[in-house]
Amino acid sequence: MVIGARTCFPLAGGLIFGICMSLFMFPPQGLEPKCQEEQFKKEPIDSSEFWKVRLEQPPPADKNRDPQPKVVRARFAATELGMRERLAILILAQSSLSISLNASLAGHVQRVQVFADASRVDAEWTGFANLSPYRTGGQHSHVPILQTIHNLSLHEKYDWFLLVKDTTYVNPFELFRFINQVNWHEAVVVGAPELRGSCQLDASILLSQPAMRRLVENRVRCTPIDASMTDDAAFELCIQSATNLNCQEQLQETPFVVWQTPSTLAAHDAVSMWSSDPVFNKSITVTHLLSQSDSRALHDHFVNVEMDRMDEEIVQLAEEVESLFDNAPDGPSWPIDLPKYSVPPNRYQVATWDFFTLKDIFLSEPNQNVRPLEGKNREDVEEVLAAARAYVENGPEGERLEFVQMRNGYRLFDPVRGMDYMIDLVYKEREGNEEGIVAKRVHLSRPIAATQLVQQVPYVKEDTDMVIVIPVQGEDEVLPARRLLARHARLCTAPVEESRKTRLVVATSEAVDQRSITYMNNDLEELKRRCRRSALEAIQLTVKVAKGVFMGRALDVAVDHYGPATIFLLLSPYADVQKEFFDRTRINTIKKYQVFFPIPFVEYHPTISGMDVTEAEVPHSVEEARDAALARLRDSTPPKRKRPLLVQKDHGRFDSLDFTVFSVYGTDYVQFRDRVGANRMDLITAFLAQNELHILRAVEPTLRLRYHPHACDADLAEEDYARCIASRKENVNRFTYSAGLAYALPVAILLYILTTQLTLSDEPTTNMSSPLAAALRVVYVTVPTEEIALKISRSIVTAKLAACVNIVDGVKSVYEWEGKVHEDSEKLLIIKTQAERIEELQTKVKELHPYEVPEFLAIPVAHNSEPYEKEMSTPSRSDWSLPSAFTVAWTNLLATFPKKSSPLDIDPPRNTLRRHSATLSGPMSTNSDVYYLHSYGSLNLP
Repeated sequence: MVIGARTCFPLAGGLIFGICMSLFMFPPQGLEPKCQEEQFKKEPIDSSEFWKVRLEQPPPADKNRDPQPKVVRARFAATELGMRERLAILILAQSSLSISLNASLAGHVQRVQVFADASRVDAEWTGFANLSPYRTGGQHSHVPILQTIHNLSLHEKYDWFLLVKDTTYVNPFELFRFINQVNWHEAVVVGAPELRGSCQLDASILLSQPAMRRLVENRVRCTPIDASMTDDAAFELCIQSATNLNCQEQLQETPFVVWQTPSTLAAHDAVSMWSSDPVFNKSITVTHLLSQSDSRALHDHFVNVEMDRMDEEIVQLAEEVESLFDNAPDGPSWPIDLPKYSVPPNRYQVATWDFFTLKDIFLSEPNQNVRPLEGKNREDVEEVLAAARAYVENGPEGERLEFVQMRNGYRLFDPVRGMDYMIDLVYKEREGNEEGIVAKRVHLSRPIAATQLVQQVPYVKEDTDMVIVIPVQGEDEVLPARRLLARHARLCTAPVEESRKTRLVVATSEAVDQRSITYMNNDLEELKRRCRRSALEAIQLTVKVAKGVFMGRALDVAVDHYGPATIFLLLSPYADVQKEFFDRTRINTIKKYQVFFPIPFVEYHPTISGMDVTEAEVPHSVEEARDAALARLRDSTPPKRKRPLLVQKDHGRFDSLDFTVFSVYGTDYVQFRDRVGANRMDLITAFLAQNELHILRAVEPTLRLRYHPHACDADLAEEDYARCIASRKENVNRFTYSAGLAYALPVAILLYILTTQLTLSDEPTTNMSSPLAAALRVVYVTVPTEEIALKISRSIVTAKLAACVNIVDGVKSVYEWEGKVHEDSEKLLIIKTQAERIEELQTKVKELHPYEVPEFLAIPVAHNSEPYEKEMSTPSRSDWSLPSAFTVAWTNLLATFPKKSSPLDIDPPRNTLRRHSATLSGPMSTNSDVYYLHSYGSLNLP
């Protein structure tokens, strides 16, 4: 007990003493005396009033140095990453041969530096950007040359250096093959050695980077060389003494081949003789050139040798890969090492093949997928069929097979291989007296033959000046053009002034009314006022219509006015563009290299697509919406979009057949504009079938074309007319919507057919109430001469507006005109056509007839035989094709409704267009659907 007390009392006392000392030395914050806080509290001192701002200016840049310092990469990093430049060729120029040597090496070597005596530099050398002139000052030439290399720091930037005279040809292919097989880390001098151990400068001298560094750093050793020596001998001795290295003929068992040419022999005469020598074909340099002809002949020869060597390597590589693919699960493929075209890479990239027979071809198109096999498609199929038959019949089984027919075929375009085909053939197999049917499937490929490797991509930028040309050919294009000007006012607003210039030209024909031109000029003035910061220039030019395409004539006027040195963008008056489109146009149009034909997004017919009503006005049921659309079509109401035009499949489509918008440099257009014929629809034919300019076709979502009636002139070239018809059909609407409207009342049509007792048999009939007979019309037209009669007859029959035209001679006409009685000899045209083509036929006759008021009398047919009626029925050129009986029933059924035009006629009648244009040609009221620039301060467009 006593022992425990002795131990605990000292321990407890020590603990209490320690706690007291800690509280005394480090009191808690709440128990710290206030006086102590006030004693140590100091007021902050604001010394900012004594501060003085001192701006130190950066030191002035050295005038002799590049203001943009270059980043010097570490040697090992650049070499390991493959970014280091391998070779620099230093040409010692003495004559004009250095020009040809520089031209042959510039495309292969990273750096070619030409050193020439300043006293010998003439006008031919002034264009060299890599020319370094020097002055000897009574010394040998190697002294200033080495000093220039030191000043340019060339000896630090490359792995290998080739010193060569301009009288020596350098084979760049073998030179690179040599330096790629050896290491540059050792100090070596390679060339053609002399007896004293130095390299011959005539044969060229190759130095590694360590050797060149020694030469430049020890160049002072070359100063005391005897002045009586020649410059070449002094340079050779300088290299040997400064580097302390002897010349080597080969490096790391790789020979440096030099072809020594006699000084009196012209190389261009002996190339054909030397070409059979393998040593000459593998030579790195060829000495003693006498003229530029020698340099060109040698360069052409070594280029051909290199191409032959590459072809051999390709064949060898293909054989190796093919031998490896023989054991592959899918077997070999073509091209080598690519997957078979019949197997898609995944389920998201399943290709769509074109199916064809010898009669029809089924294409992947949105509205019509079957077409007759004719034209280029037939030529293609016949050629492929002949190749497939030759492959089978020349094979081991060909002797016992007899060709029967081609069952069908498939084709698919692949951008890597070309056009791929699968042809199914049917053969007879004869074995004794028995016959059997054998089916053969042949896979063929038509490779892409014309390819071009672009050696250097042209440099383009977005600050190029541009002229926008808007052609306005008729009064119906005035309103769309003014709307385009109003939209352009929203695009030209820029926060700061732009350095690039944009000019806008409205090119109008003589057919445009003067009042409309005045309104457009007012719009252009308002547009220039709003686009002051964009430096926009806007003018109106008048085009005198002559032979040729009107848009081409409009572009001619703009090029003549502004000159051909800028980009010209031909823009349709129905276009709706965004600002990004102009930037892409500047980038995609390259002078003397490329023209840009964007693929626009074409709007569908607003009424048929249902975009002429707001979302709140859309009927709930499909039938009500369909009936409302038919009613608006029946009333010939001009289509007016009430919803935003979006780039999606319900609003329109990208029309690859439209070439109305394109951009080209004026110089390129002037060169090719004479290639456009007079009966062409656009200017794309000017740039086809030529090898000087590329044509870029790309989908452009920022370029949209508003819907407008699209007329196709029968006088166009055959391919242009077919393209116009196909584009007009597919741009009306999607096939599903068009079919829904075309067959909106199938039950009523069927009832009407039954009630009229329509017979579809082939037996002749004389039923006077036949709808087919009622659909025929006989039209009388008188003309003054036989030439005009033939012109009108051929035109309307070619345009399929009439099935037959009779020309009656000896007609005597007596009539009163302007208060006088006239007697004239005329020709009478008796035209047989359909009732639904009357208005279009009348319009065509008015365009071709010389009279101001031509005679046009349409008489219905009361009695006819059915075979003749079928013979007279011309194919319909409307936007939908219905069976003949349904077409007649549909027309007669719609005749019972009050209407202005047939709902199948998408284009409004000509008189309706004229009345509409006349109404909108003056200043607009606030209730109109568009506000013009000069009438109101703000733009409110639909």
